[in-house]
Amino acid sequence: MKKLLFILLCLPLFFYSCQTKTDPVDELFVVDRKDEKSTAKAILKAYAKKDINSLSELSHLDNKKIFSEMIEEGEKHSRYNSIWGERYEAVKMWDGKTLEVVESNNDRSRVRFNKRKVVTLHFEDGKWCFEDIHNY
Repeated sequence: MKKLLFILLCLPLFFYSCQTKTDPVDELFVVDRKDEKSTAKAILKAYAKKDINSLSELSHLDNKKIFSEMIEEGEKHSRYNSIWGERYEAVKMWDGKTLEVVESNNDRSRVRFNKRKVVTLHFEDGKWCFEDIHNY
């Protein structure tokens, strides 16, 4: 009887420990700032979560200033609606996988994430940095 009770108590723990994450690759994702796709993926994930701190870390110097101001001012910031409007809606529609480098040169790259939108990157201080979400 004690063995049966023990098994019944342990069974839920066993099934809980066997559950797999929906996307284990994302959990282990590390950003390679020298790779356009890796950087774009991190930007899109941060954008989708409205994670301004991460976006700031992934941005070039001018954007860092804008995001810093936005953290202080919130919705009152002059760029708030443009950043969290159409751009944000496009990012939310991203399938989480599609990324294609469609333009790349020494200091600028564009990574398509849907039919008409790209993440525009600028190469600064030896790494790719977020510039903007643009139509393509």
